Amino acid sequence: MRLILVDMPERPGATAFGAFQSWITAGPGPGKMGFLKGHYFGIVESSQADEPTLKRFIAAIEKILP
Repeated sequence: MRLILVDMPERPGATAFGAFQSWITAGPGPGKMGFLKGHYFGIVESSQADEPTLKRFIAAIEKILP
């Protein structure tokens, strides 16, 4: 499992929501899921994990983020 987590404080022209939208538009692909929590944008990927496993991993990460 690989996690890419980006802290994107609000500033003109760059937001976590904007980054998430761009990622979704590009097409995430199999074995990848993105998420938002506050000013954090994250991508989780694994070639071996199924969708429910990725969702559980994201839920665990979201619980520890402020």
